[in-house]
Amino acid sequence: MGAWVNVGGPVAGAAVAMAILLAVGSGTGSGAPEGWRAMRAGDVLIMHPKRGWTAVEGRALRGAATAAVLRKKGREVGRIAIRLGPTGAGASAAGPLSPRTEVRSGRQYLMDGRLVEKVEYSYLRHGMRVSGIDVVRIDGPESVRITAVEGVLRDTVFSQILNSLSFSARA
Repeated sequence: MGAWVNVGGPVAGAAVAMAILLAVGSGTGSGAPEGWRAMRAGDVLIMHPKRGWTAVEGRALRGAATAAVLRKKGREVGRIAIRLGPTGAGASAAGPLSPRTEVRSGRQYLMDGRLVEKVEYSYLRHGMRVSGIDVVRIDGPESVRITAVEGVLRDTVFSQILNSLSFSARA
């Protein structure tokens, strides 16, 4: 899986990072535990746990090529989406971020020999704080968005999902 090599400083203002985001992104490329499900679109591969996560189709994709959601008590509390289409610096994996989104940090990395921008952020949705990370390929059409209601995923699981990401997958 992809390894993260930091190539740039902050591209957005940073606030005090919360524990889940501190644990994510030092990416060793170690990938995900055995038995996780693979999501693929274009050259992108990302893994997620089998338990609780389901693939979505149609309108629920919200413009993504593929996506999976985590539900608890019938509510969506996590989402992973791969988008294929115009990206580049400042783009996001599922459309623009809301003006009320608190961007925590943004950095550029080399991953699988490709320049990507990783943006960490949080926002309120239905009274719940949601943490998110967008990883956008600067020179290509792929991007990934990972979001989860704070406290739903252990830091290690969030990290494993992010570290399983590869921009050079071959089906």
